[in-house]
Amino acid sequence: MGSIIKFFDPDKAIVLAFLAITLIVGIIAGRDIKNIKDYAIANKSYSTPVLALTLLATMIGGGTTTGDTAQFFQDGLVYLIPSLAIPIAIFLAAKYIAPKFDNRFDGMISVSDIIKYFYGVKAEVFSGIVGYAVCLGVIGMQFTALGSLIASFLSINYSTAI
Repeated sequence: MGSIIKFFDPDKAIVLAFLAITLIVGIIAGRDIKNIKDYAIANKSYSTPVLALTLLATMIGGGTTTGDTAQFFQDGLVYLIPSLAIPIAIFLAAKYIAPKFDNRFDGMISVSDIIKYFYGVKAEVFSGIVGYAVCLGVIGMQFTALGSLIASFLSINYSTAI
């Protein structure tokens, strides 16, 4: 009995339990998903506030809570000027670009769909490849950062954390 307790790590157990529960909930919730469009629009079951908060969380991202905080600490209030660029850009897009989305864009679920409408299939494929490459880079950076964080907090090997 003592040897089992010796190898039990509550921190790792909590993380593994969270991941297992998240996986189970995802599998149960995704039973009726048949294609990528069903997944992307979630059967139109989300309310406007949920969509707005999801978009806000996506646009703000994890870098805001870690990188921007560190940058404010290092540079002081001077960093406030460049950090205002993102909210200003979001406001300008909401005011001037979003109202131009009309019924021509019905059924489109990605930027590549819009590019295809205006520029054709070759441009759609190119934009998909570029978007894929950008996402791979972002995910790679997130894995690197989270791997370091998890390895540090759980006192495990970096490769295992990744």
